[in-house]
Amino acid sequence: MGPAAVPQTAMSQGTASLPPQERQSWILNDAVVGIRIVGTSFDYVLAGRELYWIGRTQIHEHGAGSIVIDNPHVSDRHATIELRNGRWIVFDRDSRNGIFVGDERRTMFELVPGLSFRIASIPLVAYSEGGRRARAQMQRYFGLGDGFQVTVEGVLRAAGERRHIALIEPPGGGALAVARALHDASSRATWPFEVVSTLGTEREQRKLLDRAAYGTIVIPADALPARKAPIFDWLATWSHQVRLTVIVPPGTRLAAVLPESLLTGTTIIPIPTLAERRSELGELAAHLRNDVCIRLGRMDLDLTPPDLRAIEARAWPENFRELEAYVERLLALRAFPKQAHAAKWLGVVPSTLVAWKHKYGVE
Repeated sequence: MGPAAVPQTAMSQGTASLPPQERQSWILNDAVVGIRIVGTSFDYVLAGRELYWIGRTQIHEHGAGSIVIDNPHVSDRHATIELRNGRWIVFDRDSRNGIFVGDERRTMFELVPGLSFRIASIPLVAYSEGGRRARAQMQRYFGLGDGFQVTVEGVLRAAGERRHIALIEPPGGGALAVARALHDASSRATWPFEVVSTLGTEREQRKLLDRAAYGTIVIPADALPARKAPIFDWLATWSHQVRLTVIVPPGTRLAAVLPESLLTGTTIIPIPTLAERRSELGELAAHLRNDVCIRLGRMDLDLTPPDLRAIEARAWPENFRELEAYVERLLALRAFPKQAHAAKWLGVVPSTLVAWKHKYGVE
């Protein structure tokens, strides 16, 4: 059974409507493989059948699947999703409260990756395999639980739109990795991803735009040039189809670093601190553990109950990067019999590892 209610937040209206012509989300040629209820971790995989009924009750029909959404605004036989010539098409089946794409009530439309729509009052989003991977990346930084899912969907939508991005990064928030995930989650994924510390002269700015055409340029806010720099005019008109991603510390006035012509086309995305995600620290650590074990080739390694208690008790002032380094170093020490070998695998000198062990009280 689907959830009885969908959490509503300030961002939910933004994620619940995506114009059908806006098909840049994720990878254009990816096929839709599932739909998810926005604001939850509840999704339905479209596989093995060519017809799925959407309704309030389970429908037993030979060869058809059933997607149950337990909500009083959803009709018993509200809609179908049908596979037609390799494309998933949604049909309204004379429902009471309709199906909406944006503010438009529709009787039929094609599902494309990133498209959001509403069954009555319930917002859903279609995703592809590329979208599934992108969501996993975003959840790592923006939250794993149901309470964060509306934000995750909003970030994924921002990845697919032709807008610039300002990432508000707390200390150690992992903004560079988030910028990369935003790039990989968009139709820019196969184009350049340029990280720069300075933009230089007008000639150097022109060369940078040529080199990064159709891709992404990432730069910290304190390295941006004067607001009248020529690159701002080029970025504002999208003459090179380049997205600017600015990494900004909390409390920075964007109007002081970006001209109005660029600011009006910029989406602001705050990266949450781990203090805001304390209830899921153990789950996040388990995700990080899986990544480290794969890289080590040692899936037998695990985080013990004392490890998890220590993780959940710590403040993590450096946020995501600090927790990531903690899990990685802890498991590396257990994987290698000699500390020097662990340090070599981690790419640090042994004295750094010794100091780290002393800081965290690791035996």
